[in-house]
Amino acid sequence: MEDYKEIVIKNYYDEAFDEQLYVSLSKIEKNPRIRDTLIKLAEVEKKHKNFWMTLAREKGVMVKERKPSKLRIGYYMFLRKALGVYLMSKLLERKEWSDWNKYMRLSKYMKDEKERQQLIEIANDEMHHEEMIASSEVSGKTVGDFIYGISDGLVEVLAAVSGLAGLFKFPIYIALGGLIVGLSGTMSMSIGAYLSTESEKDIEASNTSPGKSALITGVSYITGAIVPILPFLFSIGGLMGLLTAYLIAGITTFIVGYLTGLMSNVNPYRKGLKMLALALSAAIATHLIGIAVSAVIPKGLLLS
Repeated sequence: MEDYKEIVIKNYYDEAFDEQLYVSLSKIEKNPRIRDTLIKLAEVEKKHKNFWMTLAREKGVMVKERKPSKLRIGYYMFLRKALGVYLMSKLLERKEWSDWNKYMRLSKYMKDEKERQQLIEIANDEMHHEEMIASSEVSGKTVGDFIYGISDGLVEVLAAVSGLAGLFKFPIYIALGGLIVGLSGTMSMSIGAYLSTESEKDIEASNTSPGKSALITGVSYITGAIVPILPFLFSIGGLMGLLTAYLIAGITTFIVGYLTGLMSNVNPYRKGLKMLALALSAAIATHLIGIAVSAVIPKGLLLS
């Protein structure tokens, strides 16, 4: 358990940061409902901040006034613009859930009954915040479809180029093979999405356009597919090309897995690591297959 003084100071600064974060996000939010929610959240965080300041004065704890980190605020503002309102709302939900857990743990260590009850009230506020954010009528279907499409293209083409790298020597052949796999996957996935959405419209009323669904699926798939091909497009061959493909595809896979976990309300770090492990396992397995095939096929039959 941290020192009492450190707990008071840390939580005061945390609440001051949260207040400023919600104020800053509300200023760039165009959706009136979400903007109102953010303003309300900022007001409650201000109340929490004042609680810690009052407690600090009562206990003789000196808390220096300081502005929340502009760098941290800027980081969240960047995420809002980069990820969109849906994923940002999921990120804030997770943050509020974490705050609820923190305050519930702290309440168990408070000896003063009044302070303990106040912490439980703050914890309940944080839980209510999570519910407010979750009910802000933010639709994430399009965002979700796009991320899942990237994941499909990324994993499938990474495995393909990894196998081709075990078979061919020249990077241009690997790049062309990867592009063919990526483009064929884009077309098949787009057609599948179109037919699936069209069937849904036939069975039940749906606002989703088959054409839009096909476009989102196709663009997202090829976006993911391009990532592992990049090193070979830039003529980086051999072990260096393969490791570079693994590196950039691995980082991208982890990010996609993290966002997938965020959307599905599971541990995003664990989801990211799981997707990374599976993607690299598939890639290494196909690379070994490529090496095995190159060993049994007469050299004259291979372009390399």
